[in-house]
Parts: sequence; structure tokens; C-alpha cells
Amino acid sequence: MDYYVMLALGMAFGLAIAAMAGAIGQSLVTQRAIDGLVRQPEVKVWVMILMVLGLAFIESLVIYCMVISFTLAGDPFKDAVKDMAGLEMGKTPAITERVEK
Repeated sequence: MDYYVMLALGMAFGLAIAAMAGAIGQSLVTQRAIDGLVRQPEVKVWVMILMVLGLAFIESLVIYCMVISFTLAGDPFKDAVKDMAGLEMGKTPAITERVEK
């Protein structure tokens, strides 16, 4: 298979796994926070602060996965655009001058 096809599939599966793991982690954090609130309602403020902090850390891991996958991809369209334009690496296109008769 083509490199870019495999790269796209790898990025898609990687992001899907990261999003799924993040969603499971966030649901478990929320479940434990609600259980803690039911048992001890007087510590509501601390439980909510720690829950939001934990959710932010979990979401940041998913965002890091997305950034890493885009970084690994680089610029997949760079070579395709140069091929379509007929350019070679490091060379500028020749400027054609219009000759008036």
C-alpha cells in the first residue's frame, strides 16, 4: 500500500483508540466523583475541583496524541503539490516572458 494511505489509517486508528481510552477514563472519573459526593456531600467543592482537574489531564492526553500524530504526518501534500506543479526540489519555476510582436 501507499505510504500516505498507511499513514492516514494509522493516524485514524491511533486517534480513535486515544479518544476511546480518554472517554472511558473520563466516565470512570465522573462515576467515582459522583460516588464520593453521595457518600460525603460536605466535601462537594473539593471533589468537584479534583474531578475537573482530572478531566482536564485526561483530555490533554488525547490532545497530545492528536498533536503527535499530526507531527508524524508532516506535510503529506507538499510532494503532491510539487508534482502537480512540475517543480523539482529546491528549484524555482522559470518565469516565462511574454514577447509582444
